Amino acid sequence: MDIPLAHAAEDAKLLFLLRMASDWIAELLDRPDLSVKTRTEYYDGTGTDKLLLARWPFLPAGVAVYVDHGGYYGQASGAFASTTQLTLGTDFIVPITPTWGDGQNHSGIIKRIGTTWPLRASRPHGNLSFRPEPLPGCIKVTYTAGYNVIPHPVKEAVWNLTSMKAQTSTYGRLAQSES
Repeated sequence: MDIPLAHAAEDAKLLFLLRMASDWIAELLDRPDLSVKTRTEYYDGTGTDKLLLARWPFLPAGVAVYVDHGGYYGQASGAFASTTQLTLGTDFIVPITPTWGDGQNHSGIIKRIGTTWPLRASRPHGNLSFRPEPLPGCIKVTYTAGYNVIPHPVKEAVWNLTSMKAQTSTYGRLAQSES
């Protein structure tokens, strides 16, 4: 980009643009932190055999799942006792993504075996039939997920956005059309 080596103003501008591009892409991905961390998250029941976790990739061995119909996101007294923990391979499975070849789940999906994630039936006033609704906060998942090394496509997106902004900041916005 033809930047002199010792140019403090340009360095500060580039660091600002890098942070801006990183923040923008994190917001776009809805994943503010891609690094490896242990997380505890609460989910509503889906009524299906699949549950999509918020972060990935993760190894199956480190996933702990609890189902408590009165758990309410861990806010109820005595919620998610040890007796509500499910067993990996018996009650649920973590599908491995074969294309990556690293033994991890890259889809974020865990599946129930022989049943579905909880759902409740409610009958609105004036209706004769029940309507299925998500059971709020009845699933607790503790797992370690994220990337040891940020994937190259994400890095490249940050670099490209930073480069584009740096090149156009002096002259204004990119041309939207030539007509």
